[in-house]
Amino acid sequence: MKPVNVLLHMAAVAIISTVFFACSKNNQSTNSGSDLFPLATGDAWNYKLKIYDTANATVTDSSLFTLSIAKTFSSNGSTYYRFQNSPDTTVLSVLSPLSNSSLGSIDYEYGTDFYTFFISGPGDSTSPVNSWPIEVSANGSTCQGTDKLFAHYADTTLENLDGTVYTHSIKNIIETYNCSGKKMIANIYFIKEGVGLVRYSKYIYNASGLPKLQLAWVLESETLH
Repeated sequence: MKPVNVLLHMAAVAIISTVFFACSKNNQSTNSGSDLFPLATGDAWNYKLKIYDTANATVTDSSLFTLSIAKTFSSNGSTYYRFQNSPDTTVLSVLSPLSNSSLGSIDYEYGTDFYTFFISGPGDSTSPVNSWPIEVSANGSTCQGTDKLFAHYADTTLENLDGTVYTHSIKNIIETYNCSGKKMIANIYFIKEGVGLVRYSKYIYNASGLPKLQLAWVLESETLH
């Protein structure tokens, strides 16, 4: 996984995504296992991808896809699990269980940097856990924007389309700010311990600063080893 250029067009906002990782750069220690996210070669999650009309929140398109773990590799003292078949590899690419309360990933964009990807535990969701610079392109020019990670939310009960209810899941949000400090995107992730990613939603902010749902991944079923 790596930071991506955020392409913002004033006439129409394309499907864009920031990164599902990167809360803090660090030298990761030896993998100690994690209860957050099941990780084994052959694990697979079946999702429904839903695309929304941001003007009226109606679904304009939907499709099914299967996200699976293809293989593992070792780096910086940890075992990383590589995902395949993602419609957007910036959402999930590689994960490593760093502890019982955190996951890690790798950024190859500016050399090999190791990141904490996801955090659970008590805290304050009103303050960012961390922030990091990203490249933002708008109207033909490029500048440095910012991603901020917020964690430790209390509203963690989800009900999926088939009626499955996930209680006590873990919610993290990555918000993207443009070069002027204006909020552009909010990426919302729910992880259920022992299941994995059960919901991913992306909101874009309109000219009035209001969030509009653009797309969502909804978990349908999973096969875990």
